[in-house]
Amino acid sequence: MAASQSLPRSEICWLFGSTTVFCLISHREKCSGGCPSLSRLYLGHSSCFLCFSSPSLPVGSSNMDATKKLLQPSHISRGRIRPDEAVVLTLGKIRADVVGRHNLSLLAQIHQMGESKIIALRCIIPSIAILFQQLSGTTAINSYTPQIFSSLGFSTTSMALFATGIYGVVKFIVACITFVFVIESWGRKRTLIYGGLAQGLMMLWIGGYAGVHPNQGVVPETYVSVVAVYLYGVSFCLGWGFTPHVLGSEVAPGHLRPVVMSLSAGTSWLFTYVIAQVMPIMLERITYGTYLVFGVASFIMAAWVYFFIPETTGYPLEDIKYLFQKDIIVRSLEDAPGGWIFLGTRRASTVHELKVVNALSKDNSKEVWKDFKSHSDEKSVHVRSLRGSQKRDDHII
Repeated sequence: MAASQSLPRSEICWLFGSTTVFCLISHREKCSGGCPSLSRLYLGHSSCFLCFSSPSLPVGSSNMDATKKLLQPSHISRGRIRPDEAVVLTLGKIRADVVGRHNLSLLAQIHQMGESKIIALRCIIPSIAILFQQLSGTTAINSYTPQIFSSLGFSTTSMALFATGIYGVVKFIVACITFVFVIESWGRKRTLIYGGLAQGLMMLWIGGYAGVHPNQGVVPETYVSVVAVYLYGVSFCLGWGFTPHVLGSEVAPGHLRPVVMSLSAGTSWLFTYVIAQVMPIMLERITYGTYLVFGVASFIMAAWVYFFIPETTGYPLEDIKYLFQKDIIVRSLEDAPGGWIFLGTRRASTVHELKVVNALSKDNSKEVWKDFKSHSDEKSVHVRSLRGSQKRDDHII
């Protein structure tokens, strides 16, 4: 499939616009000079054509053959279901989630965001996650890094190398490791919890160091602060650096994903600008308290994920809605590390149970029940036939 057919026009425009605005802002603030900004611009625009198509895109445009081709190599069940049946089953889920609600106008999408409490919750979570990402203090740590290195007596060239060079390389390497290994093995929830707690601790240390040593003298704690800067970068990339974007795109309803992710992107740029403008004022008036504020915010966002965000890893996009349909807090605690302490004997309904209840509550409940019963009867007949053949084999032996 051609690159132009792989992404919706709105997503391509957003990728082009976001990378362009980011490079223009960084160039204007003279954070890294013109050449790095142009390289970011080139890489950001080139990455647009490396994105793969989603099966829901051709379904929305009624191109069923293209959808089957996309589903065939990667969505075939490896169990007893034949490949064609697996593709049909997945295709049916996508059609039920998209058909009749695609090509909605902007006003229609905004109106449907308040269709129900569950839809509204799923629409607001991506923006909240991005807001917390901006409150994690990444702008603050980038602003304080040159001051930490200058306190060690480095020259301007050495300070720039450590602040923008090695720190950026470390973040890039950790980001690649997170994308390839961590985000799928740990899951979205654990990466956000562990990352939030770790970066919160680093922020509290840096704030405490800035409060105890305001004159930037070289003391043993200074070297620990340098390590804390790099550990913060590692923690940020492991957790709140990229996972909120993945979580937001999964939680957002399929038919409202364009407007929901647009609001999320707008939230990101709005609070990036706000924090960049407020940071000098905070550093001047509350000094080290700035980093304490970001440290406390990191613990709050980790607690938010712990108690209110269920794990989405391993679920198809069409089944994410069931995670927010009932017992959200209980389900979130079930997925959280050590959450059993708060649960006691309470348990959330499984996704399979909610799917059955949802199917039976529709108008075709009799037909659905008949299908379930016929499927169970066929399975029992198959089991009895297997048992009979085993008995005959035992008798012959």
